[in-house]
Amino acid sequence: MSISGPKRAPQETKIRQLELLLDLAGAISLAQGTSEIYRVAAHGLVRALAADRAAVLIFDQDDVMRFKEWVGLSDEHRAAVQGHITWQRGARETQPITVSDVMQDASLSAFWQVFADEGIRALAFIPLMANGGLIGKLMLYYNTPHEFQPDELQVAQAIAGQVALAAERQSAETALRENEERFRATFFQAAVGITQCGVNGEWLLLNDRFCEIVGYTRAELLGKTVLDITHADDREMCVAALNRLQAGEIPSYLAEKRYIRKDGAVIWVRVFVNPVWDAHKRLQYFIGVVEDITEKVQAESALRDSEQRLRLALSTGLGMWEHDLRSGTPTLSPQYNRAFGHRPASHTEWFKLVHPDDRERVMALMRESLDRVSEWDAEFRLLYPDGSERWLLSKGTVLVGDDGRPARVAGVSLDITERKRAEEALRLSQERLELAQEVSGIGTWDWDATTGKTRCSSGYGPLYGLPPGDVAPPLEQWLELIYPEDRARIRGELGQAVKCTDHFSSEFRVVWPDGTIHWLYGKGKVFRNSRGNPLRMIGVNLDISERKRAEAALRESEERFRILADTTPVMICASGPDKLATFFNAGWLSFTGRTMEQELGYGWTESVHPDDIDECLASYSASFEARRNCHIEYRLRRADGAYQSVVCNGVPRFTPDGVFAGYIASLIDITDAKRTQEEALARQKLESLGVLVSGIAHDFNNLLGGILTSSELALAGRADGSPVDEELQQIRTAAIRGGEIVRQLMIYGGKESPAFEPVDVSFIIEEMVQLLKVSISKQVTLKIDLDKNISPVQANPVQIRQVVMNLVTNASEAIGERAGVISVRTSLERVGEDSLGPDVTKLPEGLYLQLEVSDTGSGMTPEVRARIFEPFFTTKFPGRGLGLAVTQGIVRGHGGAIQVNSSEQGSAFQVWLPCAEKAARGTGHPIVLAGKEKALSRAGRILVVEDEDLLRLAVSKGLAKKGFSVMDAGDGSAAMDLIRAHQMTSTWFCWTSPCRACLVGRLCKRPGAFDPS
Repeated sequence: MSISGPKRAPQETKIRQLELLLDLAGAISLAQGTSEIYRVAAHGLVRALAADRAAVLIFDQDDVMRFKEWVGLSDEHRAAVQGHITWQRGARETQPITVSDVMQDASLSAFWQVFADEGIRALAFIPLMANGGLIGKLMLYYNTPHEFQPDELQVAQAIAGQVALAAERQSAETALRENEERFRATFFQAAVGITQCGVNGEWLLLNDRFCEIVGYTRAELLGKTVLDITHADDREMCVAALNRLQAGEIPSYLAEKRYIRKDGAVIWVRVFVNPVWDAHKRLQYFIGVVEDITEKVQAESALRDSEQRLRLALSTGLGMWEHDLRSGTPTLSPQYNRAFGHRPASHTEWFKLVHPDDRERVMALMRESLDRVSEWDAEFRLLYPDGSERWLLSKGTVLVGDDGRPARVAGVSLDITERKRAEEALRLSQERLELAQEVSGIGTWDWDATTGKTRCSSGYGPLYGLPPGDVAPPLEQWLELIYPEDRARIRGELGQAVKCTDHFSSEFRVVWPDGTIHWLYGKGKVFRNSRGNPLRMIGVNLDISERKRAEAALRESEERFRILADTTPVMICASGPDKLATFFNAGWLSFTGRTMEQELGYGWTESVHPDDIDECLASYSASFEARRNCHIEYRLRRADGAYQSVVCNGVPRFTPDGVFAGYIASLIDITDAKRTQEEALARQKLESLGVLVSGIAHDFNNLLGGILTSSELALAGRADGSPVDEELQQIRTAAIRGGEIVRQLMIYGGKESPAFEPVDVSFIIEEMVQLLKVSISKQVTLKIDLDKNISPVQANPVQIRQVVMNLVTNASEAIGERAGVISVRTSLERVGEDSLGPDVTKLPEGLYLQLEVSDTGSGMTPEVRARIFEPFFTTKFPGRGLGLAVTQGIVRGHGGAIQVNSSEQGSAFQVWLPCAEKAARGTGHPIVLAGKEKALSRAGRILVVEDEDLLRLAVSKGLAKKGFSVMDAGDGSAAMDLIRAHQMTSTWFCWTSPCRACLVGRLCKRPGAFDPS
């Protein structure tokens, strides 16, 4: 997962905008007509800039700017705002205008209601510039206040430039079609022969006059070549002239030659041939103007007729001129006068019309042409009488006289002002585009599939460490610039794009001439003709080295974080701003035994205890919404299925820009800590119970002793068949049971210290088998599995019997009246660090006897299992809740541990007791003295010392009935007074511990008078 802030969004937005601009440029270039251009532009603005509305407005002939295309605008809104713009048509310095909130701009107050009705809060005016002046605007609308960013305006202006350029192109193409239509009309109706033939001399297009001159129909001539109707004597001259034209040695060809008509007649014609070249200087075809000059005798008349026909042929916009070098008289066609608006009286006057900055250059060309008797052509400016400036394209040739010297200069001129303006606008647009690309670090390229050449922007070369230029290296040289490991991939991707996919998008490395490596992003689109063949591929390159370095640094940072997170002794996780988990360290995955994929999102919640999930997610969400630190404690399932208590501490993460990025949290397993805390609490409860037991044991036992003694005295002194026998017996039984409860409490509280000796536990259990069988349900089977060679334990045999009895009767009660099995097993186990069970791991290492009592009952719930050893806790109606509590107290008093495991198939109690070093003595039977009890002498004095009156009086009375002389005292001081008063030297004492301590202390002060031993 990534835990650093999102750093790539601006770069990706720019790339997306470039992609949209590229698609938009392609769509505009393929648009048929201005309406489609405006529609593509309006929808492109909405996509590229995430605008809510957009529109294109263009000046009409009446200089009113009107909506031509729109997205999301109502008729009412357009009617309300149309025509109110203050921009003037043709303005040259118009800049974009942005309004971030129209309701806060007082200059727009007149339109506030209009904007409110339409739901518009922000807008931008983007000028459309063509031919150096304003032709319209693009409009952007937003439904909410919007701060326009510089890159948004750059994109909008780039679109505006594309639209304006395409609109200019469409206008130029429309004008060209109209000119072509006028040309064709004039061509076929011209009074002179006009022809178009291919580079091999084949006829392509012929007008009616030419067919009339040569006597053939158009269909007949289309199967022939120029040489087929040329006189044999003129063919060599004709071929040589055509070769010179093709070689570019001469710009045009003017000659008089002979044709053979269809009827066999020979005719003389004057032929003016001009080659037509494409943009790559490749010859396309020849245009020829043919005059019939057959009548030599009528040479002057034929010449005038020929000139007239030629002027008619050039009435399509070409101005024809001729300068007689001998007379100095210029001859200009009427078309020239109409097209160029002036008629200079002389050659010198014509030169004065040439722009001063171009005059010397044009004069030098003409002088050179006269000196070499060659053709010339030039583009230059004329200053019209009205002060306007126009561009001309002129071509001329020197004609020699009969003496072989230059006699005339003839040529044609064409007004190319509109073309020059279009070229200038294109140049400015290209400069603006290149500036934007340079600022953005972008290079564009355009590959021509026909020529294989690639044109590029000035920013393209520097991306490859090359000087700026407009021609990119050929494909193979370009591939050599690609990093060797990326070269084959890029070649394949480009090949696939040209072959079928039409799109190329890839990131690759380039090696600069200085050896440094840089990252580029390339994107391109293939454009095809109607047959599906590729025509060109247009694309962009962007330097992404900084982004790649940032990504590498981010990966390194993430790797360092992962290493740190995976080696830390705690569990670590992270989430994004959407609350979904994005990362878990190795500690977490090892703990849960799950994969990263399983945990991502909300998958981690599957390991949370069902009883904790709601509270866990509620606390998590509350902290998330408040962006505050979170502290959550819950149970998490371990890989082995056991639930462990964990505490989660999380803190919110923020990017350097202050944007909330999610949370990072650490988790610690606090199961042992909680268990230690619970054990400490249990010890505290045990100690408190011990203090309580110590406090009440003396008084309670004295009371019970008094009751028991009084009841026995009453029973001894009653008459046979006394009606109170039963009640006295119940009092005695109740006193005995009360004493047993106090003893069990003292055992649990650790206040009773029985005698310990080496004991064979397996032998004790084997002795108890019959007793155990009669103590359990008849539906239950008792299974015994005892290790007879097991080591002894240092224990109290009576308490061991009590432990076994408690566990077996508890198992029987768990089974109830159903059929079941109780298993009792002993074994020798070694306890170490890898021992299972929370209590077992607390024991010192060594050999232990393990006693296991299991049943096939219904098991226990986790809640019952957690409280099973608490005193007075019971799930059985008649129980006191001390059996298992006493059992735990006995086991702990023997330095051992007890543990319970429970499931739906039953429960198992396991007891560990440390093995003793010495062998067990005896068999574990109660020790019985040999012979009879020695009877106490029935004579003598007994001093009874007891602070409990009831017990003291009852004991004194009982002893008196036995024949003793009895005195009693309530404390040690009173006893000493009696001893001194009666000079006691040989007396039996009956006392309790508090009185004994006091009395012994005082007797020890009388040496020789009394032996306290």
